[in-house]
Amino acid sequence: MIASFVQPWSWLAVAIAAVFLLRMMAHGLRLRRQVEFAQQLLELLHLAVQREQSLEPLMQRAASEARPLEQRWLSRIASKLGEGSSLRDALHAGAKRCFPAHTLAAIAAAEGTAQLAAVLGDLARRQDRARALRYQVLLAASYPALLSLLLVGLGSFWSFATWGREFTGIQRFELGLVASIAAVTCCGFWLLLAFGWGHGPWTRLLAGTARRLPWLGMRLRLLPAARAMRACSALIASGASLPMALRQAAHAAADSRCKANFADAAELAERGGLPEQVWQRSGLPAFVVARLLRMQSSREQLASGLREVADLCDRRCADSLQRTVSVLQPAVVLGFGVLVALQFSSLFSWLDHCRSIAMEQMPW
Repeated sequence: MIASFVQPWSWLAVAIAAVFLLRMMAHGLRLRRQVEFAQQLLELLHLAVQREQSLEPLMQRAASEARPLEQRWLSRIASKLGEGSSLRDALHAGAKRCFPAHTLAAIAAAEGTAQLAAVLGDLARRQDRARALRYQVLLAASYPALLSLLLVGLGSFWSFATWGREFTGIQRFELGLVASIAAVTCCGFWLLLAFGWGHGPWTRLLAGTARRLPWLGMRLRLLPAARAMRACSALIASGASLPMALRQAAHAAADSRCKANFADAAELAERGGLPEQVWQRSGLPAFVVARLLRMQSSREQLASGLREVADLCDRRCADSLQRTVSVLQPAVVLGFGVLVALQFSSLFSWLDHCRSIAMEQMPW
């Protein structure tokens, strides 16, 4: 009897949704393996470079002990290293999707210098912190996503129940447009965090859009600035001039605006601009410029100061994200409570109708 109320197209919609969710889950598990592989490989490379070990036989030994997918990646990396490719080119050719562009740019900037081991270790630590922060945001988004499913399920149940209104007399129920948009947005955001986050063009587009937000965007722009400053620090510590360091570090930012600002700052430094003018032209925040101008007495102090300020930018961005999540989560939950309360009248009408039918069918 229940199956007679269900329209044929609804089964097709459910099947398409199930296939889409399974595809997203498979994609997400693959992305998770890629992230874990990249972090473990960066840690291994950090130890190998620090101990001055040869990388090609190390990759071959690691490939012999890895799972099939990681074995293919490691074998290609070892093959490229054996052909004489640089570490950056070997990682790009062997496991391109595992490493974002800014990671490869940071490795390329430090390769051939004494700072390579420190850069690899820092990349591994930052990737671990970024993954932990992402999981915190995912957990915070889980409760609003569950409320969204509850709201959508309630609306779907009502729509299903009204297909039998000729038997039950239930009036038509429509889930509100605002409630539908809020539920789909929360569920989509959770799915994106859980299964759809990678290093592709869509991710870069979403990240660029997030950096243009009024309040949070200003904090998110600290991340590409921190990446560029770390690369600049490694280059300056290895003996590069400030214009060359700025120009090379621009590629490690993985942000078009930050890249353009660093390139302009490099041109200004080549023309003999004052340090204050150069750093202000780089587009860095005011507190960063003020700290850097106090650390320019020597090359070592400037390199150390760039690393310290980059760490400060990372901490400020992480703190801002955590504060934003802690504020948005109760606000979203309260908003869903309001949306559900606005439609309680229909729910109570249906419950009262069910009570009336049950009372009529009682033998007494």
